[in-house]
Amino acid sequence: MNFQTLELSHDSGVATVTLNRPEKRNALSVRLLNELVSALDEIEKSEAEVLILTGAGKAFCAGMDLDELKTLTGKSHDENVEDSRRMAQIFRRLYDFPKPTIAAVNGAAIAGGTGLATMCDFTLAAPEAKFGNRGPPLGTGQRSRSCGATDGAGPRTGESTDGKQSSVFADDEKAHQQLHCRRTGSAN
Repeated sequence: MNFQTLELSHDSGVATVTLNRPEKRNALSVRLLNELVSALDEIEKSEAEVLILTGAGKAFCAGMDLDELKTLTGKSHDENVEDSRRMAQIFRRLYDFPKPTIAAVNGAAIAGGTGLATMCDFTLAAPEAKFGNRGPPLGTGQRSRSCGATDGAGPRTGESTDGKQSSVFADDEKAHQQLHCRRTGSAN
């Protein structure tokens, strides 16, 4: 599929999705969200064994596109509910993705960007990475606490409500063990 707001590449069993709106700090637009769903569908059907999610330029993801957020006041209640439902479904889709997911956070991850990063199984942060929730939850169910707990999906730092583990680390051996455990259901 040909994407306009993200890039999808495959290399040796690794699928990499790069949010590609650097001029907007990779802000989430309706088009980007729809393309992300399509990319996840494509990766799920592919031979890829793992998914890496990252951002182009200096930011991972600045959250929702402010120009699109301005249109919320002109939408009906039902349209706003549907927009919120779509965002929550994308978070849930990433959280429940059947292959290991890694957020490679290369810069700022704000609001929905923090949500995307913390829905991945692993969040690897560059030294310049920043996490934050600057805006209201907008009915998405996403309320970042400390390093990324979210309502409805369980905490993503340590043990979650459904038994999944998530860590922020740079230790390659630990990463390998966690990926092996996720794929096989055993710890070696």
